[in-house]
Amino acid sequence: MDRAPSPESRPPGTPAEIAAMADTVPDIEASHRSYALWWIAALHDDPAAMRQLA
Repeated sequence: MDRAPSPESRPPGTPAEIAAMADTVPDIEASHRSYALWWIAALHDDPAAMRQLA
């Protein structure tokens, strides 16, 4: 990750919040992994969470 989230950071709770966060992420080549959404990066070791996000 580029930087740690601030202590008051929280994952998005609604589809609108997810869409708003996703709109801030630049296009990423399929071969590159991004940690732009820190809350997704924090779940990379949780297979159940990754399936749910997929």
